[in-house]
Order: sequence, then C-alpha cells, then structure tokens
Amino acid sequence: MHLMANRHTHWGKDNNPKMNMQLIQGQFTAREAQDLLTAMTEVKIRFHEKRITGESSEEEIKMRENRIKRLQNDLAVMCKGMNDSDNLVNIRSEFRVTAASEK
Repeated sequence: MHLMANRHTHWGKDNNPKMNMQLIQGQFTAREAQDLLTAMTEVKIRFHEKRITGESSEEEIKMRENRIKRLQNDLAVMCKGMNDSDNLVNIRSEFRVTAASEK
C-alpha cells in the first residue's frame, strides 16, 4: 500500500496560492481499497453532519442530507464493484486548493 502526501505550492499571477496534495496513489486489494474509501467517505459525512445546526436553514439541511445520501450510495456502488473482483485496484486522490475567485 502506498500513501503519499506531497505538497506542491506555487503562486498564481495574482499572488493567490495554488496548492496540490497527492493524498493517495497506489495499488490496493479490494479490502484495503474499501477500508480506505470508507474512511475517507466517513470523514466527509461527518463534515456535513457537523454543519447541520439548529440555526441551519431547511434548504441547507436538505442539501447536506442529500449530499450525505449521495456519498453513501456512491460508496456502496464502489464497494459492490470491488467485491465482484479479485483484482487489485488503483486509487489516486489529489487535493487541489486555489483561491475561491479562481476556477
């Protein structure tokens, strides 16, 4: 299993930082891949759950609940696909962070 966390930071023309972090890159058994993807998905789900407060609008709550459901469904589909295979799988995950004004 290869986990990588390399940061590459450079500045754009307008002095806004652009950062990349290679989080995961490697081959994994189906079980390892499922464990890794499940853990990452759970972090994102907790992110959304923590942002639902008594002060959240109904629209925001619905948006976050729908996002959680999509994450859970996507994870289930991916895990099912991996269960049907004895092959190794490749996973690559990278974060790209730029100023909000950039696309």
